[in-house]
Amino acid sequence: MTMKVSELAREIEGKTDSIIISLMDDMKALSLQSKDLSEGKSSATSSNVQEMKTVLGVYENVIQKLWKIAENIAKTSAAEETHAGTVFMGSSGDGTYLPEISDTFDAYVMEEDSQYQLQRKLKAVDPDFERSNPNHTHLLKVLPTEKPGYYFLTWSEYGLERKRQWEERRASQQACGGANEVHPGRRPIIQRLIGYSQEIKHEGKTIQVISPYKIRQQKLKNPPTSVQGWPVWLRMQDRNSPAVTVLTEEHKNMGKTKIHVTDLVLGTRTTMPCLQEKWIDEKRGTTKWLKDDLLEKLRDTKCSVVAKSWESQEENLSVWRISFSGLERECVSSLPPEPKICLIIMKGIRRKFLSKPKGLISYHMKTVLFHTLDKIGSDWKISDRAENILRMLAAVAEALKSRSLPLHFEPRLNTLESMDAGTAAELGRKVQEIIRSPRVLLEGCLFQSMDEDHNKEHFEKGKEVNPVSFDEKPPELSMFSEEDLCG
Repeated sequence: MTMKVSELAREIEGKTDSIIISLMDDMKALSLQSKDLSEGKSSATSSNVQEMKTVLGVYENVIQKLWKIAENIAKTSAAEETHAGTVFMGSSGDGTYLPEISDTFDAYVMEEDSQYQLQRKLKAVDPDFERSNPNHTHLLKVLPTEKPGYYFLTWSEYGLERKRQWEERRASQQACGGANEVHPGRRPIIQRLIGYSQEIKHEGKTIQVISPYKIRQQKLKNPPTSVQGWPVWLRMQDRNSPAVTVLTEEHKNMGKTKIHVTDLVLGTRTTMPCLQEKWIDEKRGTTKWLKDDLLEKLRDTKCSVVAKSWESQEENLSVWRISFSGLERECVSSLPPEPKICLIIMKGIRRKFLSKPKGLISYHMKTVLFHTLDKIGSDWKISDRAENILRMLAAVAEALKSRSLPLHFEPRLNTLESMDAGTAAELGRKVQEIIRSPRVLLEGCLFQSMDEDHNKEHFEKGKEVNPVSFDEKPPELSMFSEEDLCG
């Protein structure tokens, strides 16, 4: 009998939990002996490469288990995408996931970066598509802002006409004594879009845009108290946060607690290509990693836009940012194992030694990997692992020194733009310390750490009376119902 997708995902997830619990025991043993290891004397002729090889040798068994966990997480995500309709982005989908382990080895965190589409039938057209397809029937369009990669989501000409017809019909019904909406949860999409609209000034004109902030606030009005029987806590980090974060706890064997954290990211598909032709042409002549067939695949990829403002100002609560998550997942998934294993190690170094002062995130490590692959290709050997880790650390140090790390797919955007000079200098000092003496990585256990943002006290308890249980196929993960577009 063929195993159901949900059963397959649960089976892989169970195996992954077992590996993590075994991993925690290995890490605890390493942590107990780490002081002696880190204080071991280096010979006068010892180099930083030799020291890094020593460090990686100590962690070899742990690294192999982390790699197996990352592979399993990617398999689970692929199965769940079919089952639940969720698109897993980031490390959950590309095979570079690094679990978080508590200092007391009694809890671990599994995090999912999930990107939701507004609605399967809803797609925003770009100006080129709209000009070449004057008879299209898409309600929305993307409108570029002054900042590269950021957009407004506004009504298309077709959408404005349908909106006008809808409002006239509603006004006529109300004039005749028509009742208000009986089932608010089943409102047609166009009515919901009208409710999420707001007026802004753009290039001297007043236009109506779809406000991601309004949508997020609406979704948080009645959050669930539990999912699959486990209590739920929710958080939106700030007014401009692109995600609502959901936290659940599950008690496992041997006194371990599994904390599940899911970022629910608001997004919608567009007809707009992710990449500019100029970027494709430049990569053809410079990259040693992206082959022609992969570049062609990337060229044909249409992007999504996700809710994200570029600065904390009221007027920017209506901004959407282009998402390269699909491209990144495609690129990382195409890599052989060794570069992905090196990325997992770099994430561990960042989380354990470079998380304070706040500024460097795992995405910066992935960006450094992409730029490194462009220069030296992706045919990495295990025997060169120490050199490759040191090479990437040197690239991080250089980026911090200049406070410049261009987004790989959009070089006009600097991923370190918001980092102040003091933070960059302190993080740069720490990176140089690791490069000069990699034995510092043996203090404690390199891969043992948890994100403070995942502490439960940062979340609010759900308020809905009725719990949500996904024993069967979950409902479509969408910000809008699957009703007819125009009601």
